Amino acid sequence: MKYSFSYNEPFHLNENERYIISVGSIGYGKDMVGKIRYGIYDRENRTIEIKAIDRPLLEFDWKITFG
Repeated sequence: MKYSFSYNEPFHLNENERYIISVGSIGYGKDMVGKIRYGIYDRENRTIEIKAIDRPLLEFDWKITFG
């Protein structure tokens, strides 16, 4: 099953389901958005919030990495 979410808003996790959540790493994602992304899990409220923020990223050469 695939779920949609909005960045910077809590997403409620159903206690009867299991989730695999991959937020990637800090840096350039394959979608080339160029934002720092990370997740915060709240055990009490059973939510996860995927953050996407604008901050300076390390220099990156797309040609070297993706050809």
